[in-house]
Amino acid sequence: MNTPQKIAVVGAGVAGLVFSLELLRLRESSVRLTVFADAPKNNSAYAQGGLAVSSPDIEAISRHKADTFLAGEFANDVHVVDRVVSGSASALQTLLDYGVVFDENERALNFHQEGGHCEARIVHRADATGSELVRTLGRKLQTYASVRHVSKTLVTSIEKRDCVPTESPVFVVTYIDSNCEMYSEEFDIVYLCTGGVGGVFARTTNAETAVGSGLTLAKNLGATLRDLEFIQFHPTAMVAPKSGRMQLATEALRGAGSILVDEHRRRLRAGDGQYVEMLTRDKLARLVWKHTTLENGGVYLDSSNMPPELLQQQFPQFWKACEAWHKNPSRDPIQVDVAAHYSCGGVAVDSAGNSGIKHLYVGGELMSTGLHGANRLASNSLTEAVVYAKASASDVSRQIRQSTKVLQPAVFIATTKSSNRDLSKIREALHSLRKCMSLNLGVVQSAKQYIKAAEVIQQLAITTENNRMQSKEWFVLQFAVQTAKLILSHSTARSSNIGTFFNSDLA
Repeated sequence: MNTPQKIAVVGAGVAGLVFSLELLRLRESSVRLTVFADAPKNNSAYAQGGLAVSSPDIEAISRHKADTFLAGEFANDVHVVDRVVSGSASALQTLLDYGVVFDENERALNFHQEGGHCEARIVHRADATGSELVRTLGRKLQTYASVRHVSKTLVTSIEKRDCVPTESPVFVVTYIDSNCEMYSEEFDIVYLCTGGVGGVFARTTNAETAVGSGLTLAKNLGATLRDLEFIQFHPTAMVAPKSGRMQLATEALRGAGSILVDEHRRRLRAGDGQYVEMLTRDKLARLVWKHTTLENGGVYLDSSNMPPELLQQQFPQFWKACEAWHKNPSRDPIQVDVAAHYSCGGVAVDSAGNSGIKHLYVGGELMSTGLHGANRLASNSLTEAVVYAKASASDVSRQIRQSTKVLQPAVFIATTKSSNRDLSKIREALHSLRKCMSLNLGVVQSAKQYIKAAEVIQQLAITTENNRMQSKEWFVLQFAVQTAKLILSHSTARSSNIGTFFNSDLA
């Protein structure tokens, strides 16, 4: 008897949701999807900016491509840049067709301008675009009976089992669910979209669960990883007055008129005297780092020249965060600093998101397409995620064949429990790792820092392995340690400074 293809979607951000919806649109009767989601909020939900979209006009596309190359220090893949930028209008239309609502201005889409962009081309939903996307796309996906949602679940391993020559491989996915129970299940195809790596840094705008688990999962299957040294640090993460917690202040604020000032309320300038608000993120992050770290100063976002009602209407997340900290952003300068934000590298994929491992596709921030080069242009990543998710769904739909294979359903393995003492040890280890990464593999690095980082990471790797536990928290720590190792390895291997990567010994 022929059975539908079983497909595992590991991750429920924008890439995973668009891939699932597009595949169901193309082949609903031929597939059964299982969507694994780790946390209620992923990196997509934290995205504030929006999608960089060019009109079909040739000149507009050329300007967008030029900005992408300039931001990426011309280390971008020319064909990928052309493909994503040219496909941005189609990506936007796909989201609109699924019911996503973006801000409008007199019945036309309202566009923001962000750093590195020569003009306003960012479609958005206030300063909470990611939440709007995840909420709307997720609600749409819930209407399909052929989709099984497994929430609060961490995939701990994926193994590939090759079958007879006439059959495709089978993927064995092991995971821990919300009841701390471990299961193993077989799938025909895997779409891996677990997000970024910011969660391995102490100072980050990312979800804490974003520890790069997909890198280890893909690497263990034989996929190629590249450009992991290119970690983009956001230059304007707000610093909570007491806790020091970081929260993104979208650079669309600067595009709308906010300025950056120092502790004396003097406007920040670059070395050539120009104002800094529209610099690309790599350059501005280093300037902010220099002022706060080397010069022991402070950097603040000053929005006093903007009407309070405009701030509340267009940037409600920013306004609410400031209010919670007893600040009035239309009057008070808001302290900002650099924070780990986005991984420009990842699992190498082709134009359809193929990882090079048959029937293993990769999407979202986890994939490395070549679009970003050495530094991502703001808001290009959501556009890239949609363009490639659509391509992956199209490719998978062509790969689907009727099969008589009987795949193993979810099989219970064990119940996982951790004592309070065990959890405390894990939290301490994660804290040590994150502190180490922020101190030694931040905006500016050096060989001396690499030695320090290697010592800490190696010791944590040994401790983690020697204290193996069948618990969700332990696996998060293990993934975080492996990701830190990978970032350090790629960073030490780079011999020249470019884009987000800066080793002071090479300057």
